[in-house]
Amino acid sequence: MSLSLRRCLLVAGCLTVLLLDGCGGKSSNNASVRALNLISGTTNVKVTAGGTTIMEGGAFEGLSGFTGIGAGNQEFKVTLASSPGNLVDTIYTLSSDISFTFVTAGNPGAAGGVLLADAYGTPTANNMAFRVLNLTAVVPVVDVYLTDPGADLAAATPVVSGASYGGVTTFITTPAGNLELRITPNGTKDVLYDAPVALGAGTGQTVVAYSRGSSKLVNVVLLASNSSGGVVNSRLAQLKVTNGTSVAAPLNTFVDGAQAVTNLAFAGVAPYQSIAAGTRKVTVESSATPGAALLTLAPNFVPATDTSIALYGAAGSMAGLVLTDSNTLVPSGRASVRVVNVSQDFAAVDVYANFGKLVSGLAAGSASTYSLVDAVAAGTPYRFDFNTAGTTNIVLSVPDLALAGGHVYTLYLLGSGPTLSGVLTLDR
Repeated sequence: MSLSLRRCLLVAGCLTVLLLDGCGGKSSNNASVRALNLISGTTNVKVTAGGTTIMEGGAFEGLSGFTGIGAGNQEFKVTLASSPGNLVDTIYTLSSDISFTFVTAGNPGAAGGVLLADAYGTPTANNMAFRVLNLTAVVPVVDVYLTDPGADLAAATPVVSGASYGGVTTFITTPAGNLELRITPNGTKDVLYDAPVALGAGTGQTVVAYSRGSSKLVNVVLLASNSSGGVVNSRLAQLKVTNGTSVAAPLNTFVDGAQAVTNLAFAGVAPYQSIAAGTRKVTVESSATPGAALLTLAPNFVPATDTSIALYGAAGSMAGLVLTDSNTLVPSGRASVRVVNVSQDFAAVDVYANFGKLVSGLAAGSASTYSLVDAVAAGTPYRFDFNTAGTTNIVLSVPDLALAGGHVYTLYLLGSGPTLSGVLTLDR
């Protein structure tokens, strides 16, 4: 999370609290606070306010119950059991007899928080109060739609338009019911999130849009004011396919019988596309022999995440390496790189970037973890060398690859013998 986001979250939280400070007219001198942890990759998160524990052992996407906290200025701290120091340390003003939700976001190296006052007024008749907290850094401004289930989005108008990254919108009054919630980039109909929701009349509802590491898709935590809440998973996931096989003809890929990728040649990469989340049947055919499956897989496409499938091997022994992609934000001046070895020529390879070792002993049919390398926004040139593991024997050199700062890449080693190739893909 950038410094600008931390400032946005702090400002949004302070504005929410200041607008309500002194409201309510009761005199218990206590507030109620719950915590939502959206700091990616974290477990054992602890959140305290004024020394009182609100969340203990919190996992990513975890939501605590409400805890009573004294009104007035309170210091909020977020810590990890495995790390010294505070991820977040800031002071908020709590109003008496008001319920609040404290949302943490970002990553352990750059986390922030926002305090939301849950007070939402009194919606009339069959209406509810509705607002959006946008923590989707990959898509900085979003529109949110609530429609009847299955309604054509082309004819719909956003219920909330232009929700900015790091900001929370004010509550608006809108019809309640069993609805379809969709999120798009501002001014477009490109769906980033899609799920059914049941929103009760007379309630206050907060959509917290956040990332699970997709290059595009988002997920949602739905919070009912003063009440319950939880993750509402999207019905969407993303799939990318790479052809590293020795099949002569281009390949066709099907998802649940529907053609998803057409005529993908050797060393070709089909870009990400949205598919239905969940366990899907993926089949691969040669374009020369349609109807004859060369490979059948059943990956679980986790909602609001990206998956890559690297195809390799011969027609009679084809395999597919299913990869969970991490297309998260990258620090300024850095690029994130993963290496995938789907060449069967070598049991393992060492990988060098500009003559510095990046990966050691990467086995055939496997992927490395992501590494951060220096890269300017305009692109930094890199030479990648693949060596037989543990030796100085270079089996393939790929020069003049430009890595741009702020982006995520995958470098594939694929093919065999004269077709041995290094293919770089831009994932985010």
